[in-house]
Amino acid sequence: MAEYDLTPTLSKFFDRHLIIPLLEFLGGRQLYDMNDIGKAKIKVLQDTKMFDYLLQEYATLTDGTSPPPEIQRKREEVMEDFARISEQKQEILEYFQIPAVQKLIEDVPDSNVLYEQLCKEHNFGSDMLDKIYDWAKFNFETGNYQEATQFLDLFRSVAPTSHSKQRSARWGKAAGEILLQDWNTALEDLQQLKTDIDSSANPTEMDRNSVPIAELLTERAWLIHWSLYVFFNHPQGKDKIVEWCLGSADYLNAIQTLCPHILRYLVVAILANKNKRRQHLKEVKDVIEIIKQESSNYSDPVTEFVISVFVEFDFEKSQKKLQECVVVLENDFFLVGCVIDFIASARKYIFETYCRINSRISIASIAETLNLGVDDAEKWIANVIREARLDAKIDAAKGEVLMGTPALSSYQMLIEKTKNLALRTQQMVNAVEKKAGPRPAPFQEANVNY
Repeated sequence: MAEYDLTPTLSKFFDRHLIIPLLEFLGGRQLYDMNDIGKAKIKVLQDTKMFDYLLQEYATLTDGTSPPPEIQRKREEVMEDFARISEQKQEILEYFQIPAVQKLIEDVPDSNVLYEQLCKEHNFGSDMLDKIYDWAKFNFETGNYQEATQFLDLFRSVAPTSHSKQRSARWGKAAGEILLQDWNTALEDLQQLKTDIDSSANPTEMDRNSVPIAELLTERAWLIHWSLYVFFNHPQGKDKIVEWCLGSADYLNAIQTLCPHILRYLVVAILANKNKRRQHLKEVKDVIEIIKQESSNYSDPVTEFVISVFVEFDFEKSQKKLQECVVVLENDFFLVGCVIDFIASARKYIFETYCRINSRISIASIAETLNLGVDDAEKWIANVIREARLDAKIDAAKGEVLMGTPALSSYQMLIEKTKNLALRTQQMVNAVEKKAGPRPAPFQEANVNY
C-alpha cells in the first residue's frame, strides 16, 4: 500500500537526520524498489557530514563502484574541519575543568546570571559560546549524537536566554535525544520547546518581539512531527499527542492548516491506548468531527474506519477498512508497534456500536464482521461483555447475543416522558392559530381594516 505511505509527506517536516530511520524502516518492507530507497538515502546523506555512511550506501547501490570525486573531496574537508575544531573542544574542556567555574555552574542555575558572572569573574565571552555551539553542531552533523547533546546541554546552561541560538540548540538537543532513543529526556526537551513556542505567541512585557503567526504555525507543525518519535515510544506518549492536539486550538489549527495527515496518528493514539480507553470516548467524538471537516483534504483507511463505525454504522465497510488499517499500520514507521492494540480496540468499538443499534445479534455475523472464527468470536464476545459490563447475554443454542434493556433512573424517566413535550405544545399552538387566523409578524403592526 505505497499509496498510503506518508514518508514523503512526513519528511518535509523532519531534520535530515530524522528522515534516515524512516528510510531504513522502508528498506525492510516491500513498498518500494530497493534501488529507489538507496537513492533516497544518498540524497539525504549528501546534505549531512556522515560521509562514511554515504560511501557505504553508494557502494551498496552501485555494487562497489568508486564514488564521485566530489564526495571524496567533501569527506576530506570534513576531516580537516574535525582536526581544526578538535582544538576548540580541548579549550572548552580545559575551561570547564577549572574548579571555580565548576562550582559557579553548580551554585547558579539561572543561565542569565551565570553568563554574567562567568564573563565578569572568569573571562568568559560570546566567542566561547560560539565554540561550544560549533562543536556540538559539528558532532550532530557527523552523527555523533551523544557528544552533540552533551555540548548543546552545556551551551543552553551557560548562554543567556536571549541568545539567538538558544532555540536552535533546543531543537538540536531534542533531535539528538530522539536519535539516541532517550525518550524521557526527549519528551522533556520537546515539552520545553512547546513552552518556548507558545511563549513566543504571547511575549512578556520585557520581550515584545512576538514571532509571526506563519512562523509559529510552521514551528508547531514541526514540533508535532518530531514528537511522533516520542508519542509512540514513551509510556505516556499516546496521552500526550491527544493532550497536545485536541487540547489546544493552536496545535489543532496547525494540523488542519499544514498537516491533516497527523489525524492518522491521533486516531491510532486514541484507539490503541488500551489503558484509558473509556476516558477517550470524548476524544473519539472530537476527532471524528475533525475528520469530517478535513475529509476533502485527507483520508486513509484509518480515518475511513472511524467514520464507517461511528458515523455511517456500516459494519461491512468497517470490516474491510479494518483489514486495510492493519496493512497501513504494519508499514508505518511510527505505528507498527500499535497493530495488536489497535485491532483489539477497533473490534470492541465495532461490537459496542453494533450492540447499541441491535437488540439481537447473530454471533456468526459478528464473527464475519470481526474476521474471527465463530468459536473464537463467542469467547471474544463473552470477554467484552464482562470487561465492558454490557447488559447482554449469549444464547449459545441460538447462536445469538441478546441485549438487555437498561433500567432507567428517575431522572432518565423524566427526560423520556418530557422530551416530546415541546413538540406537542407547538402542535397545539399551531392548531389554535389555524382556527384563529394568522397573527402579526414580530415587531410589525397588524393590518387593521377601518
